[in-house]
Amino acid sequence: MVYKRKTTANRKHHRARVSRSATPAVTVSLAKRAKSTSTHGKSRRQTQRQKRYRQVKQRQSLRAQHQHWAEIARDTQRIILGDGKYFEEKSYSMSFASTASAASPSSGNSDGSLLAPRMPMDSSVTMAVAHDIGPHILISKQGTTFIPHTHPSLADWRKSSSPASLAKFTTTIDFTHSSTTAAARALLLQHPDLCTQPNRDLPKSSIGVLSFASPKRPGGGWLHGSNEQEEALARTSSLVASLQTDHAKEFYRTHREFLKIDGAGLHDHSMVYSPGVVVFRSDESVGTLSPCTSTQTRNKSPRRKKKSPSPAPAAATQPQEASSTTVPSASSISQSTFIPPFVVNVLSAVPVNAAAIKQTYSIDSSTAFVFEDGIRETMRTRMARSLRIFQMRGDRALILGAFGCGSSENRVEEVAELWAELLVTGERPRSTDDEAPRTPPAAGDDVEGRRVFERHGPVFKDVFEHIVFAVPGKLFEPFKRAFEMRLLEAQLSDAITCE
Repeated sequence: MVYKRKTTANRKHHRARVSRSATPAVTVSLAKRAKSTSTHGKSRRQTQRQKRYRQVKQRQSLRAQHQHWAEIARDTQRIILGDGKYFEEKSYSMSFASTASAASPSSGNSDGSLLAPRMPMDSSVTMAVAHDIGPHILISKQGTTFIPHTHPSLADWRKSSSPASLAKFTTTIDFTHSSTTAAARALLLQHPDLCTQPNRDLPKSSIGVLSFASPKRPGGGWLHGSNEQEEALARTSSLVASLQTDHAKEFYRTHREFLKIDGAGLHDHSMVYSPGVVVFRSDESVGTLSPCTSTQTRNKSPRRKKKSPSPAPAAATQPQEASSTTVPSASSISQSTFIPPFVVNVLSAVPVNAAAIKQTYSIDSSTAFVFEDGIRETMRTRMARSLRIFQMRGDRALILGAFGCGSSENRVEEVAELWAELLVTGERPRSTDDEAPRTPPAAGDDVEGRRVFERHGPVFKDVFEHIVFAVPGKLFEPFKRAFEMRLLEAQLSDAITCE
């Protein structure tokens, strides 16, 4: 009986203890949950505040970049539309020695011996180097040629030129993540023979550069700080001076008339060839203005920022102070962007504006392939015409790129495949139902009821000595991958054919 009373008493005591501790346990749990919810809400608001702050700083940094590019463009315009003279500030390091005075005994050691009589010292001297590119600009303007849509040598570009008239090379193809002018400069440094200078004559270049031209105005929006391929090329060279000649004005007039007829973004096949364009600036340092490191430092202490009243708008209320600390001055621009001038031959061609076509027409799944095929064939013809012009002009090395893959929104994979087919592999075999047979048959053969068209080979294979694809930014990897995949596909197709 004693054991039962103890057990019953223990049981009652246990129930009382549970009843006493139930309510506090629930209260503590709710309190912890409310605290975690509050902490999570504060963390989410803090993250959103940091995100908005970073966006404001990025917009400010981008605005500073455009201001910097516009400043360089205005300085370039002053040089190329003026007399072509400018000064480049160069710093030279010089070593010299200073002689210690031996007449005074106070200059010696405690034992009466003199200090070292000669002490080498280093110093830098800044000198102004004068450049005059006026004669080069004048020759380039005189040689600028307008090439119309109806040029007889370009109508049938698939016909190969006679081997006797043009030399053949084993083409080397390279890819670089740099800009167009940086790629041209690197190529010239590797192959100095691409630029020759006869006695008492101006230098002549064998490097051809394809410019993704604007159909409206010379240089596009280069004076407003735009940074697409033509704007960067205009900002660092004398291209705009050649595009403002009477021959080049016919190029823009033709495109305006074609735009009235077309109304979309196909544009005309007319082009402008400008020989001897002087590149005297480097755009490698132009894009170095990145979001300030102080932004990252301040993001590491969000609690300190939370106490200050909205730091992002405070920075935005002082644009003059922000721009003065970020945008370099004119002398700074001269010191950082001038390079030894060299000449290239620039071909200005307008890519198909796929973005304008998509905005003009209502495209659905049933008609999408029609527009895609039209854009692809028009781009193929324009790119092939540009290669033919370079070939006719005797250019041995070319600087190409992702033609029309910026604001025109052409597919980078498609442009890379077109370059590969024109330069290396040739076109894919086509049929009426847009299906290529596994083994390329002869032209005119009927394969399972499909009429197969003629397969055109690589018209420009081994025509040029060097091909460099300059594709800066995020388009580099997909462009190179698509180009190499097209080469691999051609190799597999040839292997199947041989079997």
